Amino acid sequence: MWVALDHLSAKWSVLVVGALTQGGQRFNSLRRAVPGISDRLLSVTLRRLQRDGLVARHVLGHRAPAVRYTLTPMGFSFAQLIESVARWAAHHQAAIESARSEFEAETSRDGESEEWGRS
Repeated sequence: MWVALDHLSAKWSVLVVGALTQGGQRFNSLRRAVPGISDRLLSVTLRRLQRDGLVARHVLGHRAPAVRYTLTPMGFSFAQLIESVARWAAHHQAAIESARSEFEAETSRDGESEEWGRS
């Protein structure tokens, strides 16, 4: 159970899986599709997703081999879960922002000066 939750909470895993829902891609194409990811982070993320059965790695050609990454059936299932969470977040965004504003107003009134992080 924890392995699956690790992927769900890992920013790069979520973004790479999201990019792969558009179809199989080569490394450089994925790097362009996931803004801000370094080559090393992309490589590590792809290896972890492959290790856990969410991504398949296909070697193309023999002379100058190229690699293409695709989602496995389990990877597509994971992508559907991510999509559901994204829909929930979009649906509740205004309520979350309102709750944050109320919380910050209350804590500033009570003299608390601790700044809470924003995502």
